[in-house]
Amino acid sequence: MSEVKETKFDLGEFTRSVVEGLDQPSTPDIQDVEHDERYNDFITILPQNITIEGCDQIIEQHQNLPFSEVEEVDDLSFKPVDVKDGISYKYQHDSGIDYSVIYDGTKEFAKVVEVFEGIIPDHPDFDVINFIQIAHYHQDSFFAPHKDIADSNDTATMMLLLNDEYRGGTINIRGNQIESSTGTVVMFNNSTETWHSVEPIYEGERYVLLVWFGRENDS
Repeated sequence: MSEVKETKFDLGEFTRSVVEGLDQPSTPDIQDVEHDERYNDFITILPQNITIEGCDQIIEQHQNLPFSEVEEVDDLSFKPVDVKDGISYKYQHDSGIDYSVIYDGTKEFAKVVEVFEGIIPDHPDFDVINFIQIAHYHQDSFFAPHKDIADSNDTATMMLLLNDEYRGGTINIRGNQIESSTGTVVMFNNSTETWHSVEPIYEGERYVLLVWFGRENDS
């Protein structure tokens, strides 16, 4: 195993923790975060922390799901018209992004979670998984600056970059650019108050796993 090098950058309101040189998944050390402070903000970045095989396993779950027709519930959510409740499904969004919605209790959920469960931080904002999506960005697609406000119980967000055969797609979190490659994990808490975005894809296609977490006593 290569030497683990950890570097922390003071970014004002939160800390960006970068762990470099890992050749296998490792749980980030964020014990210095005050567990009683829900809004003590941090970002943790684990470069190339998940294997290519693990990333491909997640992409496969997305690709194997058939597309479903959906109807808009409100500005932030959709529901399938041809799939029973609790069944994972995939749909095309007008933004040019395809989404897979992965439900707990399905074979897709089990296959996805086994890839990243070993790196979930021991922190109350990551107690339970609230929601899982796989997003497939096509050329010219992007995600404008936003906060994760679809569920007020969300307390943390995780992004796992599943491939890097594209140009563009830089992640911005509160004005900080994060360049990433296959297997890179980005995690931050205080999801409903953290501005973030994805720059346009200029060439190729981008796959990313998105996981939202909550506190056990809030779910």
